[in-house]
Amino acid sequence: SRAYATLSLPATPYELRDTLDRLRAPENAEMAMELLRTAPDVNFLTDRVETGTCKVATLHLLNALAERIAQMDPMERSAFEGMVRMELQKEKPCIPVTRLYDLAFSTDCCHVVPEVTDDAGLGRFYVDGDFLPEYEDVPERVFEHLDYAKIGREAREGEGGVFLPGGGYVVQHEEFREASKDFVPREPDYVVLMEVRRGEHTALLKMPASPQEMDAALDAVGAGNWPDVTLRCADCKVPALMDAITDSGNAAHANRAALMLEHLDDKQLPMYKALLEARGVSSLEDALEMADWLDQYILTPEYASPEDVGLSHLQNLVGPAEAAQMRPFVNLYGFGESMIQRFHYSMTPYGAIERRDGEPVREVFDKQTDEEKTAGNNQTKPHRKHRNPTR
Repeated sequence: SRAYATLSLPATPYELRDTLDRLRAPENAEMAMELLRTAPDVNFLTDRVETGTCKVATLHLLNALAERIAQMDPMERSAFEGMVRMELQKEKPCIPVTRLYDLAFSTDCCHVVPEVTDDAGLGRFYVDGDFLPEYEDVPERVFEHLDYAKIGREAREGEGGVFLPGGGYVVQHEEFREASKDFVPREPDYVVLMEVRRGEHTALLKMPASPQEMDAALDAVGAGNWPDVTLRCADCKVPALMDAITDSGNAAHANRAALMLEHLDDKQLPMYKALLEARGVSSLEDALEMADWLDQYILTPEYASPEDVGLSHLQNLVGPAEAAQMRPFVNLYGFGESMIQRFHYSMTPYGAIERRDGEPVREVFDKQTDEEKTAGNNQTKPHRKHRNPTR
């Protein structure tokens, strides 16, 4: 398969599921995975994470690792970096994700000395702090004649500690532990997850929500009505809608979107995602309208690239056996591109989407009559609340 996807971690549950949809990968599938880049404060992981060909479970584990790193305070982050560098000292070019996950939950197994930056500083720290018994009875007048750099170097090499490039010394004081890695992906118990904020108070609202649940979210942040709060979409069954839901700032429209997405079946959901990719999401209102016209489209998930399109059409023209013989001598990419233009396919991360009537995908709403649009808008009614959620 030529399907691929990029994903920023940590990701939400639905963002992870959407990535698998883009890859057309079941939960037990194998895939090739590469870490492209890391945030500046964890750049010590760049080119050091062992990925390659792995199971889907590794993606969930890598996401859990990213979540753990995001939760670390500065001292824990220093301890984690130190542990990674200790592993690399063992002449390991890369570290398995499972090992990194263990290290991320073992930060309390290390001592971090932020003010020490070199062997001389480490030697003075150990001598002044009476951590080396052999120097406890040395007269003060002798201290200035000690070779602190040598003392520090011997201590560091003996205990396997490391200096951090940004400053600080990390040393292990007990065995690293094995963290639980029993990841069983579960369907979230929401379609849209909204963050409701008023001042410093926040609450999470799972949608679709009943009027009582909507009111309870307002009460949780001490708000009297929806114009008093700020809304942010924290997760959505269709991640492409998250920004549009947030930008709408309207709880009624967000709940309407959740109700619509809840009723999309397994065939309609990837079709809807592909349509949003092909047409773009200009507003939540337009995105909701698109869902009323899914029966006008065809999605071919097998078409992940122009080469896939070219090979499929070549097989239809001459048959599978002859196509296999011709394949080395045919520019499948160019042939596929010509077929994409001829049949008005729109290539998306979910496959090729096309209009049933053969017209370009982007022109579907331009040719609808006012009566058709009115009929479509009447198919999905907004969910009404006890308190007016409009802004």
